[in-house]
Amino acid sequence: HTKSEFQYVSRGIRSLEARTCPYCDEQFASCHMVEHHTRRMHMAQRTEVYGCSECGRWCCTVMALIKHWDKHACPSGRLVIRKPNDTAVPRIRKRDETKVS
Repeated sequence: HTKSEFQYVSRGIRSLEARTCPYCDEQFASCHMVEHHTRRMHMAQRTEVYGCSECGRWCCTVMALIKHWDKHACPSGRLVIRKPNDTAVPRIRKRDETKVS
């Protein structure tokens, strides 16, 4: 296994949950196919359903979460998935108001 393959497995990216559409429960061969499906079939419904277990960051896509892990230090972060209609509201990251545009 390559390093990224190991990280995908250890972080839950290859799990059945990651390969299942959170909107209609259809199963796919990969999380990439789920994202293609959600863009085509559930665009209006899409919300932050994929989260990082370490820092609480929530994203609309698994790929956005992977980019988060690559950019930030969440070495033990694992994929957390919530259903779009769950009553639990994901933590929303506050914008840094001190930055100058």
